Amino acid sequence: MPVPDHELTLNGGCNCGSIRYRVDVPELAKRPYHPAKQDIQFPMIATDHCNDCRKATGSVISMWLCVPATMLSVRLRPAPTDTIKTTQDCGSYHPSMTALRENSAESLGSTLRWYVSSPQRTRTFCGHCGTNVTYAIFPLPEGDQQMFEVVLGTLDREDISELRKT
Repeated sequence: MPVPDHELTLNGGCNCGSIRYRVDVPELAKRPYHPAKQDIQFPMIATDHCNDCRKATGSVISMWLCVPATMLSVRLRPAPTDTIKTTQDCGSYHPSMTALRENSAESLGSTLRWYVSSPQRTRTFCGHCGTNVTYAIFPLPEGDQQMFEVVLGTLDREDISELRKT
């Protein structure tokens, strides 16, 4: 499933609504290239069936939207006091490199949780509903652009439909 050539915004989040994210995708001509595969531009959709990803997602094959950190922003609302899914505003969006880092000012008091699944590999998930949201390698090799892999299934339904139009 390719990402459309035109500029678009993709939205998603966890099942309870405590974590929301936005991916601002520029038009194709302005997208960065994969450092090892100069014919592939970001964001890109990848599948994975390694044991770590299977266990983390609970799926035989996991699908990821590989996104440069500069395209991803996150908003987090305080931990809910009940078990009901909410549409309550989560506040402002913050750059992913700060909002998704453990113990950042943006993440304090939110439901965002971290799990280091192997050396330098960090997964984020919602501590309220359990939704796995991102995977990242910290740090990446020098010169590589920081990336996040967003679980494709966390995209909003209408945005998955937008991807299917291509």
